[in-house]
Amino acid sequence: MCICSACSSVDNCCGPLDKKAEFFACWTFVHGIIYTILCLRYDLNYKDYAHFGYVFWIPHMLAGLLMMYSIYKKQASLYLWSLIASSFVPFIFFLFVYLPIFQIFFIIVGCRYYSTALI
Repeated sequence: MCICSACSSVDNCCGPLDKKAEFFACWTFVHGIIYTILCLRYDLNYKDYAHFGYVFWIPHMLAGLLMMYSIYKKQASLYLWSLIASSFVPFIFFLFVYLPIFQIFFIIVGCRYYSTALI
């Protein structure tokens, strides 16, 4: 990861960088829980297609959980892995327009946090 001055404006925009990284981890975890619950709900009515959602949302939830764990334990490699793992779902489900937009911003925040606080 490069530490360049081009993205340094992200560091203190809307709060400190570590709080934004924690928010991203919580956002990913809660988002995974909500959509897993929705898959459980629709699994009762539409048994053919609901299992498809589990393949995406449970790993997304686990990526958020691992991200929270790696932030608190300061494990750089686990954080980077969970940052990458949390990026698949928002770009696969691009029809939820807010997901890719927030994900791009939080990938920048996450990479900046990785390169400044964890390494």
